[in-house]
Amino acid sequence: MSKFTLFIFAFWIVLSSAVVGQSRVDWSKETVILSNWLYSENDNPSNKAANIDEKAWIPQDISNKLPILEIDSYEGKAFWYRTHLQIESEIEDKAILLPIAFSGLQFYINGNLFYDSSMVNFGEKKVPYQYDKPQLLRITPNYLKRGDNVIALRVSNMSFDGGFDGNLVFGNFNKLSYLWITNLIWVFFLTFISIYLFLYYLFYYSYRPKERYILYFSIMNFYMGIWLFTYKGFLFYFTLNSWGYSLFTFFIAPFVLVFLSNFIYSFLDTKQDKIIRGFNVLYLLIALVVLIECLVHNGLAFYYFKYLFEPFIQSLMLFLGYLLYITIKAIRQKKPFAWRILIGIAFLNICFYYSVFVFLNIIKSDPILNEGFIIMSLVFATVLAKRFTTTFDQLEDLNINLENKVVDRTKQLVVANDELSVTNEHLNKTLSELEIAQKKIIKMEKEATEKQLAGGFAHEMRNALAGAKLVIGKIIPQKENEESLCSKNSTMLKEIFLKIKPLVDPKTMQDIAFLMRDINTNEETIERILGIVSSSTNRGLRVTTEILNYSEVGQVTKGEFIVNMESVIQKILNESQEEFTGYGITFQTDIEKVEILGNDDHFDSIVKNLILNSKDALTDKYTQYTKEKLIKVVCKKEDNFCRIEVTDTGMGIKKEHLHRIFDPFFSTKPSTGIGLGLGYISKLISIYNGKIEVESEPGEGTTFIVRLPLE
Repeated sequence: MSKFTLFIFAFWIVLSSAVVGQSRVDWSKETVILSNWLYSENDNPSNKAANIDEKAWIPQDISNKLPILEIDSYEGKAFWYRTHLQIESEIEDKAILLPIAFSGLQFYINGNLFYDSSMVNFGEKKVPYQYDKPQLLRITPNYLKRGDNVIALRVSNMSFDGGFDGNLVFGNFNKLSYLWITNLIWVFFLTFISIYLFLYYLFYYSYRPKERYILYFSIMNFYMGIWLFTYKGFLFYFTLNSWGYSLFTFFIAPFVLVFLSNFIYSFLDTKQDKIIRGFNVLYLLIALVVLIECLVHNGLAFYYFKYLFEPFIQSLMLFLGYLLYITIKAIRQKKPFAWRILIGIAFLNICFYYSVFVFLNIIKSDPILNEGFIIMSLVFATVLAKRFTTTFDQLEDLNINLENKVVDRTKQLVVANDELSVTNEHLNKTLSELEIAQKKIIKMEKEATEKQLAGGFAHEMRNALAGAKLVIGKIIPQKENEESLCSKNSTMLKEIFLKIKPLVDPKTMQDIAFLMRDINTNEETIERILGIVSSSTNRGLRVTTEILNYSEVGQVTKGEFIVNMESVIQKILNESQEEFTGYGITFQTDIEKVEILGNDDHFDSIVKNLILNSKDALTDKYTQYTKEKLIKVVCKKEDNFCRIEVTDTGMGIKKEHLHRIFDPFFSTKPSTGIGLGLGYISKLISIYNGKIEVESEPGEGTTFIVRLPLE
């Protein structure tokens, strides 16, 4: 909270207090304070009459202590007050302003019942069970007359001030309305300041929990805000509950003083002495008595008013005087901000003693004890703000000194750093060049080693598999019309059987027949096994050929012939049509005539591998297809490139596999390949300075996009 904000608050309170106070005491002829009364403890219904003998009545200022004999109990007993009001002007638009009544009330004007609080049955021995809220009562002309008017009050007195907290005011309705609304706004404004200070410093305390005086100050404002709001009875406009008024006024007031002393001692870093501890114990005991009495008397503080209120006010005089002494002592000890604390306590003392003169009827006004507490809180708030600012300034000075040292040291380091920066720049440049060269060398060596190893292995394996294929080919027919060796043997055995049949007896021929059948069965088994071996040998030859082609791709150079891509693609589709139809695959094409410079075998390998890859995606025996098996081939001219797209409606490629599909020997379907096809065509495409991309979503299919420069 800024010091300027706090100053504005304090100035506004002082100025407004003076204005409101002036409106309270500067009565015009249209308003009158009804303070001079006649008092009688004789409860006679005729006391309300306008014309009675008043010689036995006791003159009484209703705001002072009653000069009557001690009464042990006021419970249920009724008392009477009378006063005369001279009205020489008009009797219209008149009203009376009633403060809080601490008991039941019956209000008579010229013998007629004007207002009845209906809160107590007079004459019954029980404590009134409710307070009466402050209010502005409008008086109709039929109650008044010009000349002498008699006002009579019948009250069930619970205090020494006639049962009222303040003066009764009679006068013009508009004038009193202005006074009423002004006081209402004023009380709400003071309450708002207290609650605002409570919330603000409670929030501030959450950041500085070690500084307990902030918490004491916050709680003091909380109790003070509640006390300010209920002290004048405005709580009754929310609830007509005597418990709320007694607890929030008489019970809470001692806690305001306890937390006030705790704040001052904690802020001044002074240990509490026996005197202030005694005051705190006294106030806590008073609060306890109020609580117990409220439990006994249904929320009413009867004995508090009778026995404790005056001692409490007298102790408050001593308490505030001792706090002045403590702050003066702190000034002598040169405690930080002790002067400001003294100013706040001095303001409270001035307002308190002014209010005492009001209570003694020396000054005709309302007490300003509420304003005194608020001004004191605002002064304390300026103290806290100044303390926080001072701490911040000290930290800022330390920070500036530290920053200066850092700047000096930084300048020294900058000089040294400038000298190193040039050398470091050259080193970084050299390291970058070496790193790039090293990566190139490692990549070249790795590729060369892979290709050399793969090429040598593939060459030897292909030779061995070719020899095995040659031998198997002599046993297994390689053409459709060619007869296998096993079939020839079976035919020869059949001819031998027919020739020897006439020469051998039937029993022997039967044995020979069984033997020949076993021989045929064995030859069929051998032929089936050799067929499996032949198929595996063919796959091995195909694999070794792929490896050999991959190992030799680095030696491939760009072709220099004009190749019609439409013819290359159409040839591949025509060759594959019958086989793909057998798998239930259909083609969809969008092919334009595009001529590029290169080698038709290279482009044939690129397109064929992509189409075969799509076929594998559509013929996976582990996948259930619910849509059409379709391969779409597109070839178009796009700027200076030939754009080739091959799309299938397969199950797509998982996202975690997309970045690896061009790696050598990586395959998601090992049963149909070894993972060199895409790697092989990727290198072929790079030889032509082209690019290959893949777009795929699981379950949605895959699209390979190849861009080959036209020149």
